[in-house]
Amino acid sequence: IAALRGALPADERRAAPVAVDAALLKAQAERLAAQLADNDAEASDVFAHNAELFRAAFGDEHFRKIDDAIRNFDFEPALAALHAALAATAP
Repeated sequence: IAALRGALPADERRAAPVAVDAALLKAQAERLAAQLADNDAEASDVFAHNAELFRAAFGDEHFRKIDDAIRNFDFEPALAALHAALAATAP
């Protein structure tokens, strides 16, 4: 497996920084927050659809906390992690 990983090209998506559209981030984060607050299972679809945006804006650590909580249908901790991520990225 190690030899195969070494033969594959590097994942360039993670190496290149992605520009974050602040207005889009705000809109999608508000949408996600509302769904999480309502315990709406559609939150997982919103998060998945905007995964690249959220990962670029929040970084891997915050992204993983939100992702893990949503995957476990723990919407209250996911909402808290979303708020923490937004606070950490606020100018």
